[in-house]
Amino acid sequence: GNVLKQKTSLLLAFSLVGPFCLSTAINSWLPTYYHEVFGMPLAEASSITALITLTGTITCLFGGILPMRIGLRRPFLIVPGLLIGLAAIGCFMLNNLVVILISVVLFGVFSSLGLPSIFTIPMELPDMTPRFGSIVLALTLAAGNFGAFTGPLTIGYLADWTGSYLPGFVVCSVLS
Repeated sequence: GNVLKQKTSLLLAFSLVGPFCLSTAINSWLPTYYHEVFGMPLAEASSITALITLTGTITCLFGGILPMRIGLRRPFLIVPGLLIGLAAIGCFMLNNLVVILISVVLFGVFSSLGLPSIFTIPMELPDMTPRFGSIVLALTLAAGNFGAFTGPLTIGYLADWTGSYLPGFVVCSVLS
């Protein structure tokens, strides 16, 4: 109950809902979209989409080291938060391989750069105990995972309803 009364706990939780929704939706539906809409072979479409995870893994390491070395955390939260949706739009709006590759790499960067900072914030809150910190982190991950659960469903539902993947991709991009 005390966790839900904390403004920081709620902000952390909501900070992951949109990006996790978008990341899971993009990773789930982008290969199908590239295959069906852009006529790309599934192996190529899957390989391109896998760059998101590869880039994100590498970026996450830098997202933990750079804020500590530079001494600033906000830019690593704000900049990716503002640009993740734009990078995602670049992944599906143009059938241009160069634009797609750049957008996919940028999406991987922006979806992972702020995660280490988000996960360290609960440990640095005033009067934080290990028990309270773990509950804040659990709430944050639960909210993010709820977003991750809804992302693919949103795109699938809107694709069935409208006949196009674009509305779902756009909704998830805007929500992020």
